[in-house]
Amino acid sequence: MTYEDLPSQAFNDPRNVTVGKARVIWAKACGRHPEGYVLPGGHRTQNRMTAQHAAELMHRMMLVGRY
Repeated sequence: MTYEDLPSQAFNDPRNVTVGKARVIWAKACGRHPEGYVLPGGHRTQNRMTAQHAAELMHRMMLVGRY
């Protein structure tokens, strides 16, 4: 595995939540950040429903420019 492979692994994780073109990715722990879904602003959660809700809001914002 090379350094270039790391981003593609994050985008292909089966735990990712995708709604339309919006995606909330699952990331491994790194430094002071625990593993979990990476929400807008860099916050992390292990709650899939919170990640699903964030992805739905992101999708709606992309469609209409507001939520």
